[in-house]
Amino acid sequence: MIFLLYSLFIKIDAYTFSFRYMIRGSNTVVLLFWGLLPILSFSGNWEQYLSSSLYSGNTLNMTICVKDSKEVYRLKKYFSKSDFKDVCSGDAKITLQSWSFAEMRVAPYPEKWYYRRFKKEWERVYGSDNARFILRRYPYSETNEIK
Repeated sequence: MIFLLYSLFIKIDAYTFSFRYMIRGSNTVVLLFWGLLPILSFSGNWEQYLSSSLYSGNTLNMTICVKDSKEVYRLKKYFSKSDFKDVCSGDAKITLQSWSFAEMRVAPYPEKWYYRRFKKEWERVYGSDNARFILRRYPYSETNEIK
């Protein structure tokens, strides 16, 4: 796809494509950011959103399982009532994506470093012993808790 787009926008014949054009001048920056670095995202060494995979469906989602919902009464309107796979074992549940869409109309940044930072901020505001933070990736068969 990258080579096809390059040939369309540079106005060269697709049959006479040469790698000379890709490694000349400022084109190497384009090759680096849209060619080589996204390959590193397959091994987890480059972020998914920076790899043009905004709509790939394999991004991480975080669920917050709250043991005592009375301690976070301000967040009551964000508690989820149903889930096709209950990862919270009956505890009150907040899906970070739903909360983010309700508050800001944007999705949270789906990377582990961001979720760890979110957990630290949650613990600063609400305490560390009342919630568990579960990471899930579609198709939601594998869950990992943030430690």
